[in-house]
Amino acid sequence: MTEENQPQIIFEAPAVRQLNMTGDCPACADWTVRSNRLADTVDLGGLYIRSESLRSVSLTNAYSLAFDMLSDYSAAVINRPAWQILDRFHFPAKFSTLSDVEDHKAARALVELGFLKPLTEPHRHKNTTTPNEMLVAWLHVTDKCNLSCDYCYLPKLGDSMSPETGKASIDAVFAAAKQHGFRHIKLKYAGGEATLNFQRVLAMQEYALTLSEEQGVPFEGIVLTNGVGMTSRMIDEIKRLHLTVIVSLDGIGAYHDAQRVLTNGQGSFDLVTKTIDKLIAEKCPPQISITITDRNVCGLAETVDWVLDRDLRFSLNFYRENECSSSFADLRLAEQRLVDEMQRAYAVIEQRLPRFSLMGSLLDRTHFSNKHEYACGAGHNYLAINQDGGIAKCQTQLAHPVANVHMSDPLNVVHTDESWLINLPVTEKEGCRECEWRYWCAGGCPIETFRVTGRWDVKSPNCRIYQTLLPEVLRLEGLRLLKYYSPASFIS
Repeated sequence: MTEENQPQIIFEAPAVRQLNMTGDCPACADWTVRSNRLADTVDLGGLYIRSESLRSVSLTNAYSLAFDMLSDYSAAVINRPAWQILDRFHFPAKFSTLSDVEDHKAARALVELGFLKPLTEPHRHKNTTTPNEMLVAWLHVTDKCNLSCDYCYLPKLGDSMSPETGKASIDAVFAAAKQHGFRHIKLKYAGGEATLNFQRVLAMQEYALTLSEEQGVPFEGIVLTNGVGMTSRMIDEIKRLHLTVIVSLDGIGAYHDAQRVLTNGQGSFDLVTKTIDKLIAEKCPPQISITITDRNVCGLAETVDWVLDRDLRFSLNFYRENECSSSFADLRLAEQRLVDEMQRAYAVIEQRLPRFSLMGSLLDRTHFSNKHEYACGAGHNYLAINQDGGIAKCQTQLAHPVANVHMSDPLNVVHTDESWLINLPVTEKEGCRECEWRYWCAGGCPIETFRVTGRWDVKSPNCRIYQTLLPEVLRLEGLRLLKYYSPASFIS
């Protein structure tokens, strides 16, 4: 069999994929729908059938990306001979119908990927839901900020978290993890501007490191910053305490300055990019968070190009109107313009594909790391703790806490509260239940949906945007795999 006629399958090992997944959001690490993996051995005498939810995205004349819409994340680039093997199992068939040894080996790989399923379990994707193993906490260390961003949801009252509240907050998070069986913790130090209460960040991180070692619970600490006032000494401390840094950068030059200005009204772009380059030089490369509004959307492609030029991970996030920003009508995204500019940005990425995966960062609240029923962890595995120790379901609701860090089980209160922010599973949302993308966007941000529709149980107002762009995100992932990985060999 010539190489051209040999079945080729290109995929990323799960452990490598998790390392390569990028993008971070305040309430990420949401609940996932898990399934039991097929055994390593394949029943050669059994009947198998192609997954009914398998879809493809064309990449080149020879290759396509195969993706199972209703299973745990399984994506692979396959060529035409490999597709022909899948086609043989359009109806139930045995491995004995495959005449070549290499076809047998390729079929085994397709079973392991979940593209071929035992006839006895053809609907393996209809799984039970299990909680994510990670508890995420937003730690609002200060209400102070040195910027005055038009889209910010905070009234900025100027209060900061005290040492006592900081310690109690860390205690509450670790206690909640133990009470509810979470195996990992993610702490996000935020504000306001977290670096304006940097000593509190350091003290809380050091205390968390102590508890982590004592209790055997691994955790990750992240500093969210606008990048304006970060000093070399701060960077040294960040490295010492193994903190990850996420910097907000909304555009290049005037596009950034159109919505992220200093309190005196001057632009912040030069200060932010100076900090980013300093972090890179100090071998502490930041992740970049890009918030897209109608003011900066036309500069998105240029922004992505700038970030890729520095080989930085990034996430693209849509602006969400709030009480503090509603008077700025020019921030509101125009749907078709947003789609057009996102596609321009994707074209830049296609020309400069990074080695790391962008599956979790290219389209707002969508995420391909795991099949999931909730767009975020709000009300489930997420605690948003304000500067006074109050606990809200979401960081945008810090002024309306439903619990506090001194309660014996605040996460249970978050779980059971129904006063506001009802984060329903996607299977309970009108317009989502039958959508094949439902487990990858999970119905979008519930607060944004409620703001626009007045309901928690309907699809996102961004639904058409997601449905239009999700195939393009998959295509970019396929092209990345094709660029950096060699096909699995099935030559005997």
